[in-house]
Amino acid sequence: MVYEAKQTDEGSVAAQKIDLARLDLFRREAKAEFGFFVAGAYEAQSNPEGALNRKFRESETRLTLLTVEHLRDLVKLHFEHGVTLVELRDMFSEKRTVYEVTEWIEALREKREHSEIVPVGSLLQWLEEEKRDHLSVPNLHAVRAKHSAELAKFTPALLEAKLRAVEQILGTEWVEVTEKGVVMHQTAAEIIGRLEKQVGHGGSGLGVETSG
Repeated sequence: MVYEAKQTDEGSVAAQKIDLARLDLFRREAKAEFGFFVAGAYEAQSNPEGALNRKFRESETRLTLLTVEHLRDLVKLHFEHGVTLVELRDMFSEKRTVYEVTEWIEALREKREHSEIVPVGSLLQWLEEEKRDHLSVPNLHAVRAKHSAELAKFTPALLEAKLRAVEQILGTEWVEVTEKGVVMHQTAAEIIGRLEKQVGHGGSGLGVETSG
């Protein structure tokens, strides 16, 4: 992937400010499959017949228009439900304009909304409890077995995927998912607090009890 971030004092980026040829050249030089522009908003982005949308539809480049809100929505969806690389590849392969990407994200959200959400906050707290055994690395299988009433509905692979999402969002200086187990470099409370700031969730969204 390659990308170009656009910023303007006008509130939305005009069509003439988007240089497809330059970014597509960079994409090919970098041997990247896809590329995207990202901005707060684009001129006439919701109008299928707007100049920028026509420009992208008629282009043979592998570039997509994204907004900052799109990126935020994708991060939240990945954290809550997991967004696979195959799904993202489909989006970048098929979608070019803002309204197409918006529709794709909404369809994915609707598809996921009835699925169970892993209680990541509780999972982190249970993993922290396992750290009391100084002779082993906290293990997902052990935690799942001990808290089967809450976690039996989730496969070990799904639990691992959710923790990998946390790792990707916060970085390995916070938590690492390894073949041997889960290495937490901060406390569960600190990781949960950081997630709330990064992803914008309340405690209930993380599967932990909150007061007030």
